[in-house]
Amino acid sequence: MPIDAASESLRVACWHCTSYAGIAPGGNSARCMFRGQPNIQSPLGGCAYFSRVPGADDNLAPPAEFNTGGLSEVWRGMLLAVIAREA
Repeated sequence: MPIDAASESLRVACWHCTSYAGIAPGGNSARCMFRGQPNIQSPLGGCAYFSRVPGADDNLAPPAEFNTGGLSEVWRGMLLAVIAREA
């Protein structure tokens, strides 16, 4: 499977991290509890403190409450294509 920008972004998305604490209200930001401190992150931006949850590669799909409406049409299309390919 080729690694493209969308699939790589999904691999390092916040919901695959041990510090992930849920999607923030509005659906386009993630709550992070790295070192016990609350933070708000861009869920697809990657993070220097990312620590993968074991088995996270099993499903690249975002949580149901993630709002793709804040993404550009191009990114939204690429993410949906990767999710469909992985299903």
